Amino acid sequence: GELRELSLTLAGEPLAELPEPTAISLSENAVTIDHGCIAASTGMRICVQADWLNDSHLDMGADMTDVPVELVNNFISTDLQFDQLVSGNFQWTQSKQAGTTGSAKISMSAGTISSDDYPDALIVTETGLLSFDIANGQLLSGSAELSMPGFGHVAAQFSIPDIADGVDSSINGL
Repeated sequence: GELRELSLTLAGEPLAELPEPTAISLSENAVTIDHGCIAASTGMRICVQADWLNDSHLDMGADMTDVPVELVNNFISTDLQFDQLVSGNFQWTQSKQAGTTGSAKISMSAGTISSDDYPDALIVTETGLLSFDIANGQLLSGSAELSMPGFGHVAAQFSIPDIADGVDSSINGL
Protein backbone atom coordinates (compact mmCIF):
# COMPACT_ATOMS: atom_id res chain seq x y z
CA GLY A 1 0.00 0.00 0.00
CA GLU A 2 0.88 3.60 0.40
CA LEU A 3 1.15 5.78 3.49
CA ARG A 4 -0.20 9.17 2.46
CA GLU A 5 -0.53 11.06 5.71
CA LEU A 6 1.35 10.97 8.99
CA SER A 7 1.70 13.67 11.63
CA LEU A 8 3.86 13.31 14.71
CA THR A 9 3.20 15.29 17.86
CA LEU A 10 5.29 15.50 20.99
CA ALA A 11 3.88 16.78 24.26
CA GLY A 12 0.82 17.95 22.34
CA GLU A 13 2.86 20.03 19.89
CA PRO A 14 3.30 19.25 16.18
CA LEU A 15 6.76 17.81 15.54
CA ALA A 16 6.92 16.55 11.96
CA GLU A 17 4.81 15.21 9.14
CA LEU A 18 5.07 13.07 6.05
CA PRO A 19 5.87 15.44 3.16
CA GLU A 20 5.07 12.92 0.42
CA PRO A 21 3.43 9.47 0.16
CA THR A 22 5.58 6.45 0.98
CA ALA A 23 5.25 2.88 -0.31
CA ILE A 24 4.74 0.48 2.58
CA SER A 25 3.95 -3.21 2.86
CA LEU A 26 2.91 -4.88 6.13
CA SER A 27 2.09 -8.49 6.87
CA GLU A 28 2.43 -10.87 9.78
CA ASN A 29 5.82 -12.03 8.49
CA ALA A 30 7.24 -9.05 6.62
CA VAL A 31 7.53 -5.26 6.61
CA THR A 32 8.87 -3.07 3.83
CA ILE A 33 9.15 0.72 3.91
CA ASP A 34 10.42 2.25 0.71
CA HIS A 35 12.33 5.43 1.66
CA GLY A 36 9.78 7.23 3.82
CA CYS A 37 10.54 10.65 5.26
CA ILE A 38 9.20 12.90 7.97
CA ALA A 39 10.04 16.58 7.97
CA ALA A 40 9.48 19.65 10.13
CA SER A 41 9.33 23.34 9.32
CA THR A 42 12.52 23.76 11.41
CA GLY A 43 14.51 21.92 8.72
CA MET A 44 14.58 18.60 10.53
CA ARG A 45 14.20 15.65 8.18
CA ILE A 46 14.48 11.91 8.83
CA CYS A 47 14.21 9.40 6.01
CA VAL A 48 14.10 5.64 6.58
CA GLN A 49 13.99 2.50 4.52
CA ALA A 50 13.40 -0.93 6.00
CA ASP A 51 12.96 -4.50 4.90
CA TRP A 52 12.19 -7.21 7.45
CA LEU A 53 11.32 -10.82 6.68
CA ASN A 54 10.16 -13.21 9.38
CA ASP A 55 13.14 -12.87 11.74
CA SER A 56 15.48 -14.13 9.01
CA HIS A 57 16.43 -10.80 7.45
CA LEU A 58 16.50 -7.16 8.52
CA ASP A 59 17.83 -4.35 6.37
CA MET A 60 17.29 -0.79 7.51
CA GLY A 61 18.78 2.61 6.98
CA ALA A 62 18.20 6.20 7.97
CA ASP A 63 19.33 9.60 6.76
CA MET A 64 18.95 12.48 9.22
CA THR A 65 19.22 16.21 8.74
CA ASP A 66 19.16 18.76 11.57
CA VAL A 67 17.57 16.52 14.21
CA PRO A 68 17.62 18.31 17.60
CA VAL A 69 19.62 16.44 20.27
CA GLU A 70 17.08 17.89 22.72
CA LEU A 71 14.55 15.28 21.48
CA VAL A 72 16.34 12.71 23.65
CA ASN A 73 14.78 14.37 26.72
CA ASN A 74 11.34 13.26 25.56
CA PHE A 75 12.38 9.63 25.96
CA ILE A 76 14.86 9.64 28.86
CA SER A 77 15.48 12.11 31.64
CA THR A 78 18.94 13.65 31.29
CA ASP A 79 18.34 16.78 33.41
CA LEU A 80 20.25 18.60 30.65
CA GLN A 81 19.25 20.88 27.78
CA PHE A 82 20.88 20.68 24.36
CA ASP A 83 20.77 23.04 21.38
CA GLN A 84 22.91 20.96 19.01
CA LEU A 85 21.58 19.31 15.84
CA VAL A 86 22.67 15.95 14.42
CA SER A 87 22.85 14.98 10.75
CA GLY A 88 24.11 11.86 9.05
CA ASN A 89 23.29 8.34 8.01
CA PHE A 90 22.98 4.89 9.49
CA GLN A 91 22.76 1.47 7.79
CA TRP A 92 22.14 -1.91 9.46
CA THR A 93 21.73 -5.38 7.93
CA GLN A 94 21.18 -8.57 9.86
CA SER A 95 20.53 -12.04 8.50
CA LYS A 96 21.04 -15.62 9.59
CA GLN A 97 23.22 -16.26 6.52
CA ALA A 98 25.42 -13.13 6.48
CA GLY A 99 25.42 -12.05 10.13
CA THR A 100 25.35 -8.39 11.08
CA THR A 101 26.83 -5.49 9.15
CA GLY A 102 26.35 -1.81 9.66
CA SER A 103 27.80 1.63 9.42
CA ALA A 104 27.08 5.13 10.60
CA LYS A 105 28.45 8.60 10.12
CA ILE A 106 26.74 11.20 12.28
CA SER A 107 27.86 14.78 12.78
CA MET A 108 26.75 17.17 15.50
CA SER A 109 26.61 20.95 15.22
CA ALA A 110 28.33 23.25 17.67
CA GLY A 111 26.17 24.32 20.58
CA THR A 112 25.71 24.26 24.33
CA ILE A 113 24.71 21.86 27.07
CA SER A 114 23.08 23.38 30.12
CA SER A 115 21.38 22.24 33.32
CA ASP A 116 18.68 23.83 35.45
CA ASP A 117 20.38 22.27 38.49
CA TYR A 118 23.70 23.99 37.68
CA PRO A 119 22.88 27.19 35.76
CA ASP A 120 26.50 28.44 35.93
CA ALA A 121 27.89 25.26 34.33
CA LEU A 122 27.36 25.90 30.64
CA ILE A 123 29.29 23.48 28.42
CA VAL A 124 30.09 24.76 24.96
CA THR A 125 30.66 22.12 22.29
CA GLU A 126 32.27 22.48 18.91
CA THR A 127 31.21 20.33 15.97
CA GLY A 128 31.46 16.61 16.63
CA LEU A 129 31.51 13.37 14.68
CA LEU A 130 30.69 9.72 15.41
CA SER A 131 31.26 6.95 12.89
CA PHE A 132 31.63 3.18 12.88
CA ASP A 133 31.75 0.14 10.60
CA ILE A 134 30.61 -3.37 11.58
CA ALA A 135 30.98 -6.57 9.52
CA ASN A 136 30.08 -10.13 10.50
CA GLY A 137 29.07 -8.87 13.93
CA GLN A 138 32.53 -7.39 14.61
CA LEU A 139 33.25 -3.71 15.14
CA LEU A 140 35.90 -3.04 12.48
CA SER A 141 36.57 0.66 12.92
CA GLY A 142 35.23 3.73 14.56
CA SER A 143 35.80 7.38 15.23
CA ALA A 144 34.49 9.83 17.81
CA GLU A 145 35.43 13.49 18.06
CA LEU A 146 34.04 16.24 20.25
CA SER A 147 35.70 19.38 21.61
CA MET A 148 34.41 21.15 24.69
CA PRO A 149 36.54 24.30 25.13
CA GLY A 150 37.45 24.72 28.77
CA PHE A 151 36.50 21.12 29.56
CA GLY A 152 38.54 19.01 27.16
CA HIS A 153 38.44 17.12 23.93
CA VAL A 154 37.34 13.60 23.03
CA ALA A 155 39.07 12.15 19.98
CA ALA A 156 39.30 8.45 19.22
CA GLN A 157 39.95 6.57 16.01
CA PHE A 158 40.59 2.88 15.76
CA SER A 159 40.44 -0.12 13.50
CA ILE A 160 40.65 -3.84 14.21
CA PRO A 161 44.38 -4.10 13.32
CA ASP A 162 45.00 -1.40 15.98
CA ILE A 163 43.41 -3.38 18.81
CA ALA A 164 43.57 -7.03 17.69
CA ASP A 165 46.90 -7.67 19.47
CA GLY A 166 45.49 -6.67 22.87
CA VAL A 167 48.27 -5.80 25.35
CA ASP A 168 50.85 -6.36 22.58
CA SER A 169 49.23 -3.66 20.45
CA SER A 170 51.24 -0.60 19.42
CA ILE A 171 48.53 1.58 21.01
CA ASN A 172 49.55 3.07 24.33
CA GLY A 173 48.94 6.12 26.45
CA LEU A 174 46.65 7.42 29.13
